[in-house]
Amino acid sequence: MGIIFYGRVFFGSQSLEQIQNYSLNASLPVFPIWFSSYALLLAVFLIPLIAVEVWQKMTNDLTPSLSLPWPWRSALHGTLLFATLLFWDNRGTPFIYFRF
Repeated sequence: MGIIFYGRVFFGSQSLEQIQNYSLNASLPVFPIWFSSYALLLAVFLIPLIAVEVWQKMTNDLTPSLSLPWPWRSALHGTLLFATLLFWDNRGTPFIYFRF
């Protein structure tokens, strides 16, 4: 990818100063405005997944929630059911993988 970028820079610029400006600007870390909210939401959605993965690795069990006492297990499964219903998309839009 770097070769393609520099090929575009070399053949698309008219002077050495332009090449230098393009190269310096490409090395600056510039993030879009929405990046902070994206990173926050990514962290919020990844924390439960990482917690379950760590729990599975620590117990060496793929279903560690089944070994919990029933009050804790029902609370965990109820929370998961509530989260599923909360984020459920019930508009009925069919998923079409290939669009022709």
